[in-house]
Amino acid sequence: MPNLISRKIKNGFLLTRGVSSLLALVFSLYYSKSLGIDKRSLVTLMLVVIVIVMVALTSGVGLAFRKYTVSSPELISLSAFLYTNFILAFLVSGLSIGILLVYSASHVSIPATLLYLAAIYAFLGALDFNFHQGLIAYGMFKIASILDLLTIFIQISVFFLFSLSNQISIAASLFSSLIISYITSVVSSALILLVHTNASITPSWKGIRLLIKTATPFHVVGIASGFADRIDRIAIAWFLPIGVLGKFAVGTSLLSYLRFLPEAFSRLIVSGQSRFQLSASKLIGKSWLARFFTGAFASLVLAAFSQVLIWMVLGKQWLIPFIVVLGFSVQELIRGYFQIRISALVTAGKENIVTRLSVLLIVLSAIFSIIGVNLAGLIGVPIGIALTYLILISLSYKKLTGVSK
Repeated sequence: MPNLISRKIKNGFLLTRGVSSLLALVFSLYYSKSLGIDKRSLVTLMLVVIVIVMVALTSGVGLAFRKYTVSSPELISLSAFLYTNFILAFLVSGLSIGILLVYSASHVSIPATLLYLAAIYAFLGALDFNFHQGLIAYGMFKIASILDLLTIFIQISVFFLFSLSNQISIAASLFSSLIISYITSVVSSALILLVHTNASITPSWKGIRLLIKTATPFHVVGIASGFADRIDRIAIAWFLPIGVLGKFAVGTSLLSYLRFLPEAFSRLIVSGQSRFQLSASKLIGKSWLARFFTGAFASLVLAAFSQVLIWMVLGKQWLIPFIVVLGFSVQELIRGYFQIRISALVTAGKENIVTRLSVLLIVLSAIFSIIGVNLAGLIGVPIGIALTYLILISLSYKKLTGVSK
């Protein structure tokens, strides 16, 4: 069947995503030790702001292109997709720097050099994010996986070389390595897409307007995903000392690494891979009691392993309370379940339901995380977000949504 991915390619995609995420985890621990807690906290804030803006402004375009490339490939041209992303990348860069300037003026000063580098990184990161979606839309999973690996290898290599030179700061070395890797990935992705499709590079403003119009419903999903995944860091940076953010980001980095599983499954589900749709249905249809005990045990083990790893690699000064790591572990497992559920609803054509759930995700995650951090401190953030996901999962199965199964 043309819409089915072979088992070899399917397994290879998941494996490569896992390896890329693991290398990114190792890289984050390496540059965290070089930066120190305070500088790591500042870099974390900058990256979080850029990623939230990027996902909010561009992910709707990527989701729409992937969806209609499968169902109605003649509707949206590749040139419209590429040019739309160039326009949005400029907006991502400008808005991100605007937000960082406000934070720099009101909270912690950010060096001008880092702001310049962040502007370039935001532009290229936005292009890379959606060009990668374009590769997935055309079924080029293997190429997308190879580019994932190449990108992280370049980041590690360039950062290591810059660190040896001692000519620029560690933070500037980090942003420079990210920029160089994304230049390689963006150019490669664009050329591969153009050669694969033999598409025209002439801009079509009619096509651009159509893509933006069809992407509008998907933007809510994108905003919800980017916002909810990082509202914890925003709440911590705003209401707690900036140094706490760096330790929280590092302390939960191992657990964040496991996000590649639901993310990879979701991409395959949305891309119309029916075997994965069936697997997802089996996964979310298990007994709630079995899921509860399995999830509780996995959360405890992962939280303990994460604490031990950070203590061994970075030292005791980087540790945060174990209860916070355990709470984040529970939050991530619930989040993964919710993401697979949402992808299944998108594939089933239930965009209206997904939009309503996404709006609720934005509102509830913001409210509960802010209330949580003010009432209970650091542990209140994962508790608030986990509660948000549980409420939304419950609502997604209610008969009033029309998708009880």
